[in-house]
Amino acid sequence: MALTGVDKGVVVRGAGIGLAVLVPPVAIVRALLGNDDDSPLWTIVPLAFLLAFPLAGGVAARRAPTAPLAHGALAAAAAFGVALLGGIVRNLVAGWSMTLAAFVTGVLFWQIAISLGVLGAYLAGRRRPSPEVRQP
Repeated sequence: MALTGVDKGVVVRGAGIGLAVLVPPVAIVRALLGNDDDSPLWTIVPLAFLLAFPLAGGVAARRAPTAPLAHGALAAAAAFGVALLGGIVRNLVAGWSMTLAAFVTGVLFWQIAISLGVLGAYLAGRRRPSPEVRQP
């Protein structure tokens, strides 16, 4: 299936911004805590998740020539896909098994990431001037 009308550069830029917001906090917390699940520092990860994907969608939407919501959704999907693939590779290298529950959780979080990307695109699109409106 070909994606017509999609500016791939815009999607990649949005996904890159999302990853730049998401990956460093996750890597830092994981490096500091390892497998310590009881630390309150882990709350940084959901906050990074809630910031990264709307930002990825918003950046893509503001730069998209057409279809800002689609660009925002694709940017968030791409960013989460890269992060998920990195996590799967890390787990496989570490010898951790990939269970069905982990797979389903990943798919559900992917859907949430896409939804957050669309929200960010929508909010960015509200601030974007309409092409019909000419400013003096």
